[in-house]
Amino acid sequence: GIASITLDEDVVALDLVAAIERTNIARNRSGVITNLNAISGYSVLPGDILDVEVSVYNRGITTSTSTQVRINLPGGNSSDYTLNPLFLYQEQTFAVQWIVPMDSLISNRSFSWEVDPNGINSADADTGNNFAMINIFIGTLPTIVFNQTSGQTLQPIMLDAHDTFDEDGGEVSCIFTIEYDDGSRSRAKQKVIS
Repeated sequence: GIASITLDEDVVALDLVAAIERTNIARNRSGVITNLNAISGYSVLPGDILDVEVSVYNRGITTSTSTQVRINLPGGNSSDYTLNPLFLYQEQTFAVQWIVPMDSLISNRSFSWEVDPNGINSADADTGNNFAMINIFIGTLPTIVFNQTSGQTLQPIMLDAHDTFDEDGGEVSCIFTIEYDDGSRSRAKQKVIS
């Protein structure tokens, strides 16, 4: 009989990968949790809390040797974590938290992680995928410039906040919440968007 053998060019003995596509970042802003990703962008404000999960997996057919993963936070601090031996397609995740300092200036910062920074797994077929980095933009809230206006009951007043601006270049729109008497002897609120 005839036998055929198919060789997969992508099969390697060992390949540890810093899996950027499997990263989860949750931003906590005053109790409101938002998941950040490449589509929404990685934008934060001073005081935000980021809960970050990064993944490492083995794309090779042999089990890796235990090593480290070095995680570099945007503020410049780095920590090493133990990476257990991984067999084919096994994954290990690492969770870290970063609180954006209140005195942060408008800037781009990077969050990165590196698998096996000391080269313990010398048989790694592609060390180019051992490093992953995400750029995080630190912005500011808009600066509100509002001309207070007062008026008599039942007389129209002009609310003017057109001088409001955003130092980091974002678009600004204003929402005014106006309290009024709806005739039911209680107060109601109406939102006006400009």
